[in-house]
Amino acid sequence: MQYRKACTGIGTQPDPLTGGRPRSIMIRVIHYCVLFLARRFQALGSRFYRVSDLFNGLLPALFSPPELTKLLHRHYVRLYSDRFGIQAQYCTDFLERWEVEAFERYQITSGRMLVLGSGLGRESIAIARKGVNVVGVEANPTAVQIAHQMARTLEVPARFLRADFLQLPHNSESFDFVLLSQRMYSAIPGRSQRVSLLADLRRLLKPSGLVILSFFTAQAVVPRLQTICRRLNGIIVRLPGANRAYQPGDECNAEHFLHLFQDEEEIRTELIGAGGLIQELDWVRGFAVLTYS
Repeated sequence: MQYRKACTGIGTQPDPLTGGRPRSIMIRVIHYCVLFLARRFQALGSRFYRVSDLFNGLLPALFSPPELTKLLHRHYVRLYSDRFGIQAQYCTDFLERWEVEAFERYQITSGRMLVLGSGLGRESIAIARKGVNVVGVEANPTAVQIAHQMARTLEVPARFLRADFLQLPHNSESFDFVLLSQRMYSAIPGRSQRVSLLADLRRLLKPSGLVILSFFTAQAVVPRLQTICRRLNGIIVRLPGANRAYQPGDECNAEHFLHLFQDEEEIRTELIGAGGLIQELDWVRGFAVLTYS
């Protein structure tokens, strides 16, 4: 089944962040040059990794959320190469400590769970072993194939689908639980896209269903290079056609976007703004459990 792509192409498509008007020539030239330099220095090896990190750090201010999502997909295409896939087949399934504790607190031993960003099946297979009916959703086809193979090898009844997390194909009230794995919530570019996803999850959940998500938090001590990138991004976002959805805490490493929440109030406000009722929020370990009214 084909699912509609969530990302628009980076060609001459109108930019929704500029009210449908094409981006200015200047900002388009700048953001392509920055991306080109980031890739060139990264290809030169570890000797130039700091220069590559600098250019990567400017991408969140230059690229719109759909463009950052497209870069993220390309990152995982490279990550889930054939060589990586062969090695991954020997990985074991497991849950992190906070996941185990959350499952025990909320007595998750049955029902139907949607795992978003299921990757190679780490969480999905471990959860299915507990007796939960698991459907994993992953955008990368290689990862879906590997997860299928691992589930069959281990004789675990977990299912995996290829789909974009912004265009989920399931019917309303299909699941008892939703898990956003591996801090996937922070990997969604732009607050509006994160809020839209949570609103769609409300549609998919049965009454009193739970959303379990994890997120990245800002470091107590910010590295000097990161500080430089933040200051430059503060200048770049003032340029015509720059990413108006940019927020402090938006970062890119090897073209992988992450939003680092600056304080507990930021994540709390965002979850409540999406209509969530916070059952648990652990800022130190970076996870939250939500229901909806």
